[in-house]
Amino acid sequence: MAVSRGTLSRDVELIDVSVVRRTADSAELRVCGEVDISTAGVLRMRLHREIDGGRRRLVVDFSGVRFCDASGLRVLVATRNRLLRIGGSLRLSGVSDNLRKILRLTGLEGVFPPTPIPVRP
Repeated sequence: MAVSRGTLSRDVELIDVSVVRRTADSAELRVCGEVDISTAGVLRMRLHREIDGGRRRLVVDFSGVRFCDASGLRVLVATRNRLLRIGGSLRLSGVSDNLRKILRLTGLEGVFPPTPIPVRP
């Protein structure tokens, strides 16, 4: 399944998490929308599905994310920690200046250093 959707409320707002590229041990996912308490579970589910499927290296493209709160950061840190325990990694790409500032203020900028968006052929 390429896209998972989670509704923010009964409104039309959604978070989209799609797999852009997948190999036997890695995956690149693109996230669009808002990552907050209402949608963080969708992000967690999609990331963990990739790990459960054998992917140990994940790159998450956040260029389509308009907002990310503490619940979204918790998902990212917990997923990164899970991957580290099995010798894997989680990288973020396309992080906005606003989210980069939040990462800096929370001390997570070193955990998620700037990563360029992968070039697709």
